[in-house]
Amino acid sequence: MKADIAHLKAEQAKSKADQKAKIQAKIDKLNTKVHTKLEQAKQRSERRQAEVKAKIGALEKKASKAKGEPKAKIEARISELKELEKEASDAFDEFDKEVKAAFDEFDKEVNAAFET
Repeated sequence: MKADIAHLKAEQAKSKADQKAKIQAKIDKLNTKVHTKLEQAKQRSERRQAEVKAKIGALEKKASKAKGEPKAKIEARISELKELEKEASDAFDEFDKEVKAAFDEFDKEVNAAFET
Protein backbone atom coordinates (compact mmCIF):
# COMPACT_ATOMS: atom_id res chain seq x y z
CA MET A 1 0.00 0.00 0.00
CA LYS A 2 2.75 2.45 0.90
CA ALA A 3 4.44 1.73 -2.40
CA ASP A 4 1.19 2.38 -4.25
CA ILE A 5 0.73 5.69 -2.44
CA ALA A 6 4.32 6.70 -3.19
CA HIS A 7 3.84 5.72 -6.83
CA LEU A 8 0.62 7.76 -7.07
CA LYS A 9 2.29 10.75 -5.45
CA ALA A 10 5.15 10.50 -7.94
CA GLU A 11 2.65 10.37 -10.81
CA GLN A 12 0.83 13.37 -9.37
CA ALA A 13 4.06 15.36 -9.13
CA LYS A 14 5.00 14.41 -12.69
CA SER A 15 1.52 15.35 -13.91
CA LYS A 16 1.76 18.76 -12.22
CA ALA A 17 5.17 19.33 -13.79
CA ASP A 18 3.81 18.35 -17.21
CA GLN A 19 0.85 20.70 -16.79
CA LYS A 20 3.13 23.51 -15.68
CA ALA A 21 5.37 22.93 -18.69
CA LYS A 22 2.39 23.04 -21.07
CA ILE A 23 1.07 26.22 -19.47
CA GLN A 24 4.53 27.81 -19.57
CA ALA A 25 4.84 26.94 -23.26
CA LYS A 26 1.51 28.67 -23.94
CA ILE A 27 2.62 31.71 -21.93
CA ASP A 28 5.91 31.85 -23.81
CA LYS A 29 4.07 31.65 -27.14
CA LEU A 30 1.75 34.50 -26.14
CA ASN A 31 4.68 36.58 -24.89
CA THR A 32 6.38 36.09 -28.25
CA LYS A 33 3.23 37.20 -30.08
CA VAL A 34 2.89 40.30 -27.93
CA HIS A 35 6.54 41.24 -28.32
CA THR A 36 6.22 40.74 -32.08
CA LYS A 37 3.18 43.02 -32.18
CA LEU A 38 5.01 45.63 -30.10
CA GLU A 39 7.99 45.47 -32.44
CA GLN A 40 5.69 45.90 -35.44
CA ALA A 41 4.07 48.92 -33.77
CA LYS A 42 7.50 50.35 -33.06
CA GLN A 43 8.50 49.91 -36.70
CA ARG A 44 5.29 51.62 -37.86
CA SER A 45 6.01 54.47 -35.47
CA GLU A 46 9.55 54.81 -36.81
CA ARG A 47 8.29 54.82 -40.42
CA ARG A 48 5.75 57.50 -39.52
CA GLN A 49 8.47 59.56 -37.87
CA ALA A 50 10.65 59.27 -40.96
CA GLU A 51 7.75 60.34 -43.20
CA VAL A 52 7.01 63.35 -41.00
CA LYS A 53 10.69 64.34 -40.92
CA ALA A 54 10.81 64.13 -44.71
CA LYS A 55 7.68 66.25 -44.96
CA ILE A 56 9.13 68.79 -42.53
CA GLY A 57 12.35 68.87 -44.56
CA ALA A 58 10.42 69.53 -47.76
CA LEU A 59 8.40 72.27 -46.07
CA GLU A 60 11.56 73.86 -44.65
CA LYS A 61 13.07 73.92 -48.11
CA LYS A 62 9.88 75.47 -49.46
CA ALA A 63 9.84 78.00 -46.59
CA SER A 64 13.41 79.05 -47.31
CA LYS A 65 12.30 80.17 -50.78
CA ALA A 66 9.04 81.78 -49.66
CA LYS A 67 8.50 85.25 -48.27
CA GLY A 68 5.90 87.05 -46.24
CA GLU A 69 2.58 85.40 -45.43
CA PRO A 70 3.17 82.19 -47.43
CA LYS A 71 6.42 81.67 -45.50
CA ALA A 72 4.64 82.26 -42.19
CA LYS A 73 1.96 79.72 -43.09
CA ILE A 74 4.57 77.12 -44.03
CA GLU A 75 6.50 77.74 -40.82
CA ALA A 76 3.28 77.43 -38.81
CA ARG A 77 2.60 74.07 -40.52
CA ILE A 78 6.14 72.94 -39.73
CA SER A 79 5.65 73.83 -36.06
CA GLU A 80 2.32 72.02 -36.03
CA LEU A 81 3.83 68.88 -37.57
CA LYS A 82 6.71 68.91 -35.09
CA GLU A 83 4.31 69.24 -32.16
CA LEU A 84 2.03 66.46 -33.46
CA GLU A 85 5.01 64.19 -34.01
CA LYS A 86 6.33 64.85 -30.51
CA GLU A 87 2.91 64.07 -29.01
CA ALA A 88 2.62 60.86 -31.04
CA SER A 89 6.13 59.79 -30.13
CA ASP A 90 5.58 60.51 -26.43
CA ALA A 91 2.27 58.63 -26.48
CA PHE A 92 3.87 55.60 -28.12
CA ASP A 93 6.75 55.63 -25.64
CA GLU A 94 4.29 55.74 -22.74
CA PHE A 95 2.22 52.92 -24.27
CA ASP A 96 5.36 50.84 -24.75
CA LYS A 97 6.41 51.35 -21.11
CA GLU A 98 2.94 50.47 -19.82
CA VAL A 99 2.72 47.29 -21.87
CA LYS A 100 6.18 46.17 -20.82
CA ALA A 101 5.39 46.91 -17.17
CA ALA A 102 2.13 44.97 -17.43
CA PHE A 103 3.92 41.96 -18.89
CA ASP A 104 6.65 42.13 -16.27
CA GLU A 105 3.96 42.11 -13.57
CA PHE A 106 2.16 39.25 -15.32
CA ASP A 107 5.38 37.24 -15.51
CA LYS A 108 5.96 37.77 -11.78
CA GLU A 109 2.43 36.60 -10.99
CA VAL A 110 2.77 33.53 -13.20
CA ASN A 111 6.12 32.64 -11.71
CA ALA A 112 4.71 33.04 -8.21
CA ALA A 113 1.78 30.78 -9.13
CA PHE A 114 4.16 28.12 -10.47
CA GLU A 115 6.20 28.18 -7.29
CA THR A 116 3.24 27.02 -5.24
